[in-house]
Parts: sequence; structure tokens; C-alpha cells
Amino acid sequence: MRTISSSIGENEAYLREQFNHCSDIVLRTFTLRDETVLLLIYLDGMTRLQSVATG
Repeated sequence: MRTISSSIGENEAYLREQFNHCSDIVLRTFTLRDETVLLLIYLDGMTRLQSVATG
């Protein structure tokens, strides 16, 4: 098992590699006003897209 990195970019790259054949897993990054970067992971079809888009 792999340890979670303190780097969002490394975690995102690892997850994209692990789930590259899963078309229903969606990864999105967001940057807040204070430049905090967030990584959102959700299952397509089980989430209201309007809720994800508007937060």
C-alpha cells in the first residue's frame, strides 16, 4: 500500500494511473482564493453535476 503524499499533484497522478480504465471516476482540481489546491474525486453518475460545478 502506498502512503499519501503531501503533494496534490503526486496524489492526482497516482490516482489517475490507478483508475485510468475507470471511466466513471472523475478527478478535478480546484484552487481557492488563498491558492489552496483541492483535489475532488467522485463517481460519475452518482453525483449531481450541478452540485459539483457550483460547489
